[in-house]
Amino acid sequence: MMDLGIIAISGVCTIVLVIGIMGRKAEIIVNFVLRAVFGLISIYFLNELISLTGIGIHIGLNPFNAAACGFLGFPGVALLYGVKLVSLLG
Repeated sequence: MMDLGIIAISGVCTIVLVIGIMGRKAEIIVNFVLRAVFGLISIYFLNELISLTGIGIHIGLNPFNAAACGFLGFPGVALLYGVKLVSLLG
């Protein structure tokens, strides 16, 4: 557990250094990362909420879903749940 914390802190420090080096492009990268993180957090909580209702829709937390959330933001979350719902209906 301690190793995971050290890896997470090292990763965050690396990201901050890369952003500092890139200068102007930092806003784009920070925006993407924040949308991806908040998107994955919302997917996690929506999965928990939906599991309480007994509906069988579960979206995984993986790099592809993080990329969709990063590029599209919260509409990306809605897109992922919409695609999953359509795949269950069809």
